Amino acid sequence: MNEAQARKRVKELRDYYGHLTSYVGVNAALFTMNLLVSPGEWWFIFPLLGWGIGFLSHTVQVFGIFGIGGREWEEQKLQELMGQSATQDELERLSRRIEDLSVLVTSRRWPEGSSVVQQAEEGLRAAAPNPSDSASGRALRKERLHQLVEHLETIVTSPEFQDLERVDETPPPLPGRDLEFE
Repeated sequence: MNEAQARKRVKELRDYYGHLTSYVGVNAALFTMNLLVSPGEWWFIFPLLGWGIGFLSHTVQVFGIFGIGGREWEEQKLQELMGQSATQDELERLSRRIEDLSVLVTSRRWPEGSSVVQQAEEGLRAAAPNPSDSASGRALRKERLHQLVEHLETIVTSPEFQDLERVDETPPPLPGRDLEFE
């Protein structure tokens, strides 16, 4: 929490405790007046309940209820959503990088029996998105994509790769290369 956020939180708490003091003080005075002026009728309960609804709303706004609705919950949700968005952006960036690297890998004529393209295809299939992935599934997929990028970059930067003959026609895409993320 930075200083501006801390100051804002302190102001919220100060305002809340001021509201609490007013609520208790005014309702105590109304109760006393009710006892002195008309002890048989309990009219003080109506302002107590009416104001109590507003005070309860203020309490939920400041502190939340059952962990939901307070400032901390709001901040946590914001961070969670921003983190998810950042993960999504990183997955898309990795997908584009893999696409570029796989074009490079398939642009060369590999010796007969070479398993490089096969290994890349297997890596792409393993990293393919699954719509039912949980957060841990997305994290695992992200880790697999990182490993695949490292593997493909190792291939492309190897001296053997530079010695391979280029393929004249446009290389076919690697199967499973279309790593679309929604």
